[in-house]
Amino acid sequence: MAEPVVALVVAAGSGSRLGAGLPKALVELGGVSLVRRSVSAMIEGGAKKVVVTIPSGTEAEFAAALSGLPGVSCVVGGPQRQDSVRLGLKALARMCPASSVVLVHDAA
Repeated sequence: MAEPVVALVVAAGSGSRLGAGLPKALVELGGVSLVRRSVSAMIEGGAKKVVVTIPSGTEAEFAAALSGLPGVSCVVGGPQRQDSVRLGLKALARMCPASSVVLVHDAA
């Protein structure tokens, strides 16, 4: 039996260098946010669950951007990328078997 595949999409950055006035992962390309494109690719690739790390205070915006995608949950990330990865992996560990294959992808 194949091991379950799950994914962590890191999207907790502020996007300040981009200068868009919102987190880079929420910027739309062709009418679709970068985070939705990334999460959709993980699901299409076989991920059964996807955890997205997001900036604090952006829960509603990310919920809207990811609306309707199955098996997706968001957790607030940390101040550094490695903190966000750690927090995302911790969330996945609570909801997935220890034998899961974990894919880690940057949303932007």
